[in-house]
Amino acid sequence: MEITIDPPPDRGCGSAAILFSQAFEKIRLAGGGRLRIRDGEYLLGPLDLPGSLTLALDAGATLRFTDDFNAYPPVLTRWEGFECLAMHPLIFAQGARDIRIEGEGTIDGNGYAWWAAHRQKQGKSQAVKVLPADPSSPPSGGGGRETGFLRPPLIQLVECENVVVSGIRIRNSPFWTLHPVFSRRIEFQGLRIENPADAPNTDGIDIDSCEEVRIVDCLVDVGDDCIALKAGSGNQGVEIGRPTRNVTISGCTFRSGHGGVVVGSETAGGVENVAVSNCRFIGTDRGIRIKSRRGRGGLVQNLSFSNLVMDGALAPGLKPGSLPACSHSGKNP
Repeated sequence: MEITIDPPPDRGCGSAAILFSQAFEKIRLAGGGRLRIRDGEYLLGPLDLPGSLTLALDAGATLRFTDDFNAYPPVLTRWEGFECLAMHPLIFAQGARDIRIEGEGTIDGNGYAWWAAHRQKQGKSQAVKVLPADPSSPPSGGGGRETGFLRPPLIQLVECENVVVSGIRIRNSPFWTLHPVFSRRIEFQGLRIENPADAPNTDGIDIDSCEEVRIVDCLVDVGDDCIALKAGSGNQGVEIGRPTRNVTISGCTFRSGHGGVVVGSETAGGVENVAVSNCRFIGTDRGIRIKSRRGRGGLVQNLSFSNLVMDGALAPGLKPGSLPACSHSGKNP
C-alpha cells in the first residue's frame, strides 16, 4: 500500500494530524505500507508510528511540531536513564518492527519555546505539570528532572527492531534528538542533525540499552553530546541490566557539541563492543569522552577508535571523567 499526503489548506495542527492519523491506521490495517509526504509544511502534534511503515519525505516537505506543551500527554518511557512518566515524544514508536524514515525532507522539533521554558523552570527551581520527580531516583543528567518538566525527545524508539532513518534533516529538538531505547538492529544513515549550540540538552543521537546499531555518514551539530552511548541509571538501571553493545559509528562529522562520541553518563547496564572510525570532529568541545558517576555501576569494555581527525577540539583525545559520586540509589555515599 502507498498513500500520499499533501499539505492541508488549513495550516492548523489539527488538519495535518488527522491526515497522518488516518494514513497510519490504513497502513496498520493493511499490515504495512509507504506514506509519502509531498512538499510543503505540516504542523503536527505527537505521532505514534505503526510497524511495517516507510515514511518518505519529499525534499521540500517539513514536519513541524507544535510547541503547545499540553499537546504532549504523559507516557511511560525512559528519561535520562530512568523509567518514569514523561512528555510524549514528538515521534514515538513502541514495540514496532520494520520502520523506515527516509527522504530529503526536514523534521523540525520547533524547540525554542521548550528551551526557554526549561531555562525558566531550572532558574526558579519550580515543579510544573503532573510529572513527579522521584526523590529516590538517581541524580539528573542535567535535563532538569528535579523540575518535573520532562521535555520530550524528537524521535524515540522503544523496544523496536529493524529501524532505518536515512537522508533527512532533523533540527530544533526540544530535548534529545534521536533516542532508541531497548531496541536492536537500528541504522542511522546520511542524516543532518542540527540544534543550536546553546539549546540545552539537545543531544544528537542517544543509544540507550540497544544492540546492533550502525551510525554512518551523519553530520551532527548540536547543543550537547553529538552521540552518547547509555545504558540506564541507578538501582533501576542495574536491575534491568540491559547493555548497549555492538555499535558501529563511521564516516560521521561532528561540529558543535559538548562531546563528539561519549559513553555515559548513564552506564548501569554496561557499554561494550563499540567501534568508531573515519570520523571528523570540528570545533567539538571534547572528542571522545567516557563519563559516569562513581557508584553508578556498569562495565565499559571493548571500545575501539581509529582514523579520527580532530580540528579545534578543546580536549581532542580520549577523556575519561567522573561526575560527583553517588550510590545506585542516587544518594551520595
